[in-house]
Amino acid sequence: MRLVAGSQLGPYFVQSLVHEDGIAEVYRARDTRLNCDVALQLTQSPIGSDGFVRFMETCQRSALFSHPNVLAVYDFGWHDGRPFLVCELLQGETLRARMGAGRLATVTAAAIAIQIADGLEAAHQSGFVHAELKPENIFIAAGGRVKILNFGPARSLPETLELFQHDSPDSGTRAVVVDSLAYMSPEQARGASIDHRTDIFSLGLMLFEMVTGVAPFRRNSPIETLLAILRDDPPDVLRDHPNVPHDLQRMIHRCLEKDPERRVQSACDLRSSLERTLPTLPAATASRSSFMAVSDSVVARVIADSTPAHGGARRRA
Repeated sequence: MRLVAGSQLGPYFVQSLVHEDGIAEVYRARDTRLNCDVALQLTQSPIGSDGFVRFMETCQRSALFSHPNVLAVYDFGWHDGRPFLVCELLQGETLRARMGAGRLATVTAAAIAIQIADGLEAAHQSGFVHAELKPENIFIAAGGRVKILNFGPARSLPETLELFQHDSPDSGTRAVVVDSLAYMSPEQARGASIDHRTDIFSLGLMLFEMVTGVAPFRRNSPIETLLAILRDDPPDVLRDHPNVPHDLQRMIHRCLEKDPERRVQSACDLRSSLERTLPTLPAATASRSSFMAVSDSVVARVIADSTPAHGGARRRA
């Protein structure tokens, strides 16, 4: 059941619904203690005590590291059997929304991927694996800063499939589930153990989609999608998109190796490779010389300058 404006969860005064995706609701809320606005993310389904303990432990660990490219978590709680997360309130749009008009300029895609890799590097060094990276969990904030959303206890493959099986076709949850499956690594699709390299695979899928406009393994059903991840090679980027430089194409395919041992081995390695590639990419929004010394401000500016002129600002956590 949705919260109504004026509801209060502990010290948080709910103002309005910002986003809903079939899995969770995100509200704009007022922290009455600090007198500031925050985002309150409330899951739509109740969880048991064991699930909440896992949720709580993840939130506590999240507080141990902070990074500009990872959504800041402030608090967590429990409301009518449903856990909620309190985090910074962002203004901008998700990567999914940014890609709504089609593929991105190659230089913009690389700049976005650099910031994602930077956030992943910090998370992996702190012992976190996201395990549910997808365009809906990447947010492009005002000014071009990229934020990774929803670091938390990732759903296992059986849990994800159960959501699809037991939900009604018109609820919206099924589409969310298929979208989540489309960015899983082969080891996740097998139900095997995972490590940080599963995030590398997911980032490779997003980078592929950013430069081509195509999610390489997304199919019409969960089983078809999982089989494609396990068996199919990604489409030939260069054949269909000759504007994508060879170096970037090779990097994407290295991220998408089925065997984790043959994949790019760390987010640090991926970021470094992308930084070396970025100055060679054709840039419509800045001079080539401005990319020769890559910095956070330059990368963010590339993304901010590429924001569509018609795109309105939206707030979401």
